[in-house]
Amino acid sequence: MKNSVPWHGAPEARLHNSVGKSAVEGGKLFAFCEWAAERFPHAVLVVSDTLQRFNVMRETVADECLAASMCRNSGDERLRRNRVSISRLRNVEILRWDDALAKSDTGTALTRLVEHYDGDADFRNALDEWVERFCARLESRGAVSAETAKIARDYSRAFLMEELAVFSWLCKPAGVDVYPGTSMQEVFAALRVQEDEFFDAFRRDRLLNDYERNKAYSPLTFSAAA
Repeated sequence: MKNSVPWHGAPEARLHNSVGKSAVEGGKLFAFCEWAAERFPHAVLVVSDTLQRFNVMRETVADECLAASMCRNSGDERLRRNRVSISRLRNVEILRWDDALAKSDTGTALTRLVEHYDGDADFRNALDEWVERFCARLESRGAVSAETAKIARDYSRAFLMEELAVFSWLCKPAGVDVYPGTSMQEVFAALRVQEDEFFDAFRRDRLLNDYERNKAYSPLTFSAAA
């Protein structure tokens, strides 16, 4: 384990599982769950399934209702395929994205973040730069054309804002968050400088598990978010 985050003794691990990433399951997820089971008395498996509806709408002609249904089904299948791995976790709570969206805290946070985006240039620039880099990668692969670039940016921005809204309350309690892949470090940096307690969740360090680059199943390599 290579990181600088003080995760030892944390009361719970919040394990963020992106249904949009095929690498975040199978043997790697099994090793990941074993790692968490040996170290934390409680785990929350965050299944970000319907969050992916923004990507589905960008990639297909599906409307939001159909895209959400498709993603919900993908989440069901992900849980079924990996039930053995998930069973390794101690006192596990499974949080589906629809359940997270149903909480009033999410709607309140999303309104607050939209207002902050409109009024704070540092946050707006950090988030927009992340979106531009993401869309540039899509364009380089031919997944986005000049004609669809704007809608791709809009969907990507909506994706991030919704994810941040859930993070604002989910990641606030004591515990450690383990996030697959690279983090939005510049976005978090723009939020953590705010003094309001609403932004406390973005001041918490995260363990970042890059499933796609880490080819070995065990031991897993983690690094700390800046």
